[in-house]
Amino acid sequence: MILYIIYNTDLVEVAKPCKDRSTLEELTLAFVDDTAFVVIARDFHTTHHILKNMLECPGEGFNWSHAHNSRFKTNKFALMEFLMNRIKE
Repeated sequence: MILYIIYNTDLVEVAKPCKDRSTLEELTLAFVDDTAFVVIARDFHTTHHILKNMLECPGEGFNWSHAHNSRFKTNKFALMEFLMNRIKE
């Protein structure tokens, strides 16, 4: 378990700390060999853009995968979207 924590540290650090909590937030959740990137933003377009950057930008997810010889199986990726209902019933 400790070795996974050391091995995955760079991947977990892909999420950048939020500057303004009211606009967006990036998180990485990890347990052993499972990792989830979570983005909270005002709309789906913004969340998709941020998630894409978390994977494709230099030094991010896909670069970690290549550098650690740990290929992501993109057919196992899942994108879940949740919309907060702002109308109180």
